Amino acid sequence: MKPEISTHYYDDGLHRFEYTLQRKARIRHRYIRIREGQARVTAPQRTPLSTLHAFVADHAEWITQKIQKASERTRDLTRPGAVILWHGKRYTITTILGKTKNITFQNNIAHFTSPESPTHERLQALMWQHYKTHAPDYITPRLKAWAETMNLHPGRVTFRRARTRWGSCSSRNTLSLNIYLMMLPDELMDYIIVHELAHIRHKNHGKDFWALVALYVPQYQKNRRQLRSYESYLI
Repeated sequence: MKPEISTHYYDDGLHRFEYTLQRKARIRHRYIRIREGQARVTAPQRTPLSTLHAFVADHAEWITQKIQKASERTRDLTRPGAVILWHGKRYTITTILGKTKNITFQNNIAHFTSPESPTHERLQALMWQHYKTHAPDYITPRLKAWAETMNLHPGRVTFRRARTRWGSCSSRNTLSLNIYLMMLPDELMDYIIVHELAHIRHKNHGKDFWALVALYVPQYQKNRRQLRSYESYLI
């Protein structure tokens, strides 16, 4: 009997990835492998689908980290045609030797200027610094506007680089926003902001939480799908 193979998509609001599920008749245990940046789950043929979904959920953080590491290995910012995302637009990277380190955008080109010869690690560090420098000034006014609209105010706001989530809200209502939000178009950035502000009231992803998000972002399900195309750039 041939193994049964199906494709599924996992999304708990924090971790999002596609995985293939393969059922085999002659095995006893479930296991997960990451191959070429893709998650593959193998399980006994009679295992209920609900049990397998719970199994994936228990390992979502691990799966996400492995996929991101695989993506980082395959992305090389020095290769011809490599791109950087800025406010939802793709810019082809060019490198320039200069006295200072900076990134400027012109037409569809991102000019990476540095006194050092370009390597993937150096270009990556310059990209991170660019996002980190501009994120507070650009995102903070949008955050304040949404906080006023929703009447939900965070205790504190931090900006960090993360590869597994766009933002988070702590039990003390501290919002941590990913500097990679600078990659996104404004409507997706706003969705993330509303999502995290909603966690001030609801510390879960239950019906009441999504109802609150939908009140301010009616197209949130579309936004969640659109975010998937940006996740491979979280390196």
